[in-house]
Amino acid sequence: MPKRYPTTDELRGRCKADLKRAAQAGIDQVKFRFGGMAAGHCSYSKRMDGVKVRIADAALLPADECEHPDQCGCRWQSWMPLMDEI
Repeated sequence: MPKRYPTTDELRGRCKADLKRAAQAGIDQVKFRFGGMAAGHCSYSKRMDGVKVRIADAALLPADECEHPDQCGCRWQSWMPLMDEI
C-alpha cells in the first residue's frame, strides 16, 4: 500500500492545535522553522525562515502561497525573548 501523506487541511489542523497549545502555555511568540521538504524551500519558507511573529499573526501551515503543500514539513517553534540571549 502506498504511503499516505497528510492533506493540507490535516496539516493546518495540526498547526492550529500546536499554536493553541503554545498560547495556553503562556507563549506569545513563535519562530518559523523550515521543514526540509524534498522539494526544497517554497517562496513562503524562503521569506519566513527564522522570522519571529506573535502567535496571533502566525499563518496556518502550509501557507497559502506554498508551492508544494502536500510535502510541507515547516513548523512554528515556541519562542521566548530570553532564547535570543542563549
